[in-house]
Amino acid sequence: MGQALCVAQQQTGNGAVYLFGFAKESLAIAKDDKELIFETHMGKLFFTAKFSPKEMLYHGELAV
Repeated sequence: MGQALCVAQQQTGNGAVYLFGFAKESLAIAKDDKELIFETHMGKLFFTAKFSPKEMLYHGELAV
């Protein structure tokens, strides 16, 4: 499990957007992994997002 190195908040017309930055070396992600799960919480709110590494390929390599 990797820790975010930085978190930034940006205001948009629809509300706030949060950007999480991770060191590439801190995350063991392979293009053959089936699914990645990102979880975080802000106060009482809990967020989960699922990603497929196969959808993050550029010229056959992971673009993360």
